[in-house]
This record gives sequence, structure tokens and C-alpha cells, in this order.
Amino acid sequence: MRIGIVVPCYNEEKRLNVELFVKFIKTRENYHVCFVNDGSKDDTLLMLEHIKREVPLTTSILDIKKNKGKRAAIRVGARYLFSSENVDYIGYMNARSFSDFNDFDDVVSEVENSFNSQNKIASGNDLKRGRFKNLFFDMLKKNVSNALKWRLEFINKPQIQFVSTDS
Repeated sequence: MRIGIVVPCYNEEKRLNVELFVKFIKTRENYHVCFVNDGSKDDTLLMLEHIKREVPLTTSILDIKKNKGKRAAIRVGARYLFSSENVDYIGYMNARSFSDFNDFDDVVSEVENSFNSQNKIASGNDLKRGRFKNLFFDMLKKNVSNALKWRLEFINKPQIQFVSTDS
């Protein structure tokens, strides 16, 4: 399974943990991380370029010159990943709120199992108890591409969202 992750960034210079992202990306060859700089006025882009230099094959940077908002940044990143990278799932995470990747692989496994079963949404608490809620979340479905059948997986605790690219 190949995972594409969109990380929208707006003025993250003081909050982005470059070393943590580099370590995370280096240890996961089946992931492609697409950082989207959403018109930052600080040195966020320089920090993202540092990450790209460290892990060039599994990292992309898209630079939106004028701030368009988080949804637009996610949409741009998802479109890029779908058209440019061979990924099975596309998701996004918030750069500023994500500081620990320790649970990430377990979360991805839960997402894959959910897509393979009933396409349900799970919260962080449900993951711990192994239960899922019968909810569907379609924010990206409306915004990414009308030609795709998007299914979205939302995991509340680590603030990661996944979309299957199966059509």
C-alpha cells in the first residue's frame, strides 16, 4: 500500500518540527509527503526546502504564492498526488498539531482495514477499543475531483484524514 500525505502549511516556521518530519519520511519508503506552502509570510518555505533536500524522492513541495486557506491547500496537494504519484490512499495531516508520529503506522493499518471492510470513520478513542462509527465524511469528495469516487477516513486523535484513490 502506497500512502500520499498532504501537509498544508501556513506560517509554520516556529512550529514545524523539521527533524521529526525528516525522520518520519526516511523510515517509510511507501509514503510520499506533499507539503503545500499556502502563501506563508515567514520562512516556512525554506524549512520545507530543507526537508526536501534530506528526502528528495519521497517529498514534494507545492508553493501557493497567495494564501487560499487550508481546504484549497489540501485540494491542490491531493490533486498533485493523484496525478503525479502512484498512491493507493491520499490523506492529510496538520503540520502544527502533529508532533508525534509514534502511532502513525497503527493508524494507517486501521484505515486500510476499514477501507477493506466497511468504509467507516474512526475516532482515536474507537481505534483503541477497536470499534468504528457508521459515519461518512465527504469534505474532499466535494472539492477534489468529480471524476473520482472518493472515500474519506477521519481519525480524530492524530488529526489525519485519508482518501482512497480507487475509482
